[in-house]
Amino acid sequence: MPLDPQIASKSPALYPGGVCFEIPHVRMYCRTCGRTEPFNPSTATDTVRHVLEANRPLSRDPLQVYAWGFICQGCKGPPEVVLIRRDGLKLTLSGRAPIEHVDVPKVIPKDVSQYYSGAIVAHQSGQTLAGLFMLRTCVEQWVRKGRPTEERTEVSMERYQESLPNDFKARFPSLPKIYTDLSTPLHSAAADVELFEKARREIVEHFDARRVFKLRVKPAGKVKGSDSPTSGAR
Repeated sequence: MPLDPQIASKSPALYPGGVCFEIPHVRMYCRTCGRTEPFNPSTATDTVRHVLEANRPLSRDPLQVYAWGFICQGCKGPPEVVLIRRDGLKLTLSGRAPIEHVDVPKVIPKDVSQYYSGAIVAHQSGQTLAGLFMLRTCVEQWVRKGRPTEERTEVSMERYQESLPNDFKARFPSLPKIYTDLSTPLHSAAADVELFEKARREIVEHFDARRVFKLRVKPAGKVKGSDSPTSGAR
């Protein structure tokens, strides 16, 4: 049944056996406004209460799942909905609809920003292995930008590295090395949390350094012995 967030904590007698909350106002990213805005609570529903009441007393099995809706104060657009699960005294954030927006560092090129943000979402959702794959995809797609589709990834990595100034290569993280480091846990299906955080930081540092050096995207030079691209890019 709908739960008025303004009276929830004031009228617990309306919901015997449950736990009632007074939902706060929050600040979230609004996709319509394109920025972080204050959101007002609009609806709150205990989504499993009627199921529990039909089978057993709620007080003997205190499980509740709340769906809290929030509406942007500015545009009054579609609501953001958050799921909260209660098992006894334990509260868990169980999901959002739509999925949470991730702010991508401005130094990450727009061409590959979706892979970087996807990696963060996967990692924060407990799917670090998928996050590692998305980070590697971010690196690979940037390095292969403008390269022939039939060119092997290893060749593209070498050519990209050769295109960078020597001072840059000596001082800042290498994308080819990051790519290699990320490939190892993927081949062994190891969800390496420490590697994820390290690779994420190094990717940002690399692109921030490109900004400082004012490097533009340009065709990389040829690697010795690779005048004829090898087929089978991976």
